Amino acid sequence: MIRKFGTARFALCLSALITVASAGWGTQAFAASISVTDAQAESNGETIGVGLTIINNGSAEDQLFAVKSPIAKAARLFNPHAGEIEGADHASESKDAVMSLLIEPGASVELNEDGQHIMLMELNQQIASGATFPVTLFFKKGGRVTVDVTVE
Repeated sequence: MIRKFGTARFALCLSALITVASAGWGTQAFAASISVTDAQAESNGETIGVGLTIINNGSAEDQLFAVKSPIAKAARLFNPHAGEIEGADHASESKDAVMSLLIEPGASVELNEDGQHIMLMELNQQIASGATFPVTLFFKKGGRVTVDVTVE
């Protein structure tokens, strides 16, 4: 194949294929059926609120059941309007903490500062504006999805 097309043409085609395959992956993370986009955070110095969009590209419902980040000892799915989110199981220790979140097939769920979001607590370090850090979301069917979050 290299002789037929020539080394330069082969390298150019390979480079173009790699570029097309990786386009748009900078702010997104993917599992088999789950994608996570638009990850951003705000810090008040003691906690960090993380917002993002979860998209279930699969044909079956999935469930977010845990969140972890190396910058915090604790991470919770937080809902300031507890009881208003259909499909959420609520933790008994706090009316605002949600233990899991159901994502229907073909649906997307937006987590943001005005509603349900991820709360990172007991920070291991202070995070400056503009910094990025990883957050890993754990789904029952979609597995682990790690996304880089940018502090605004």
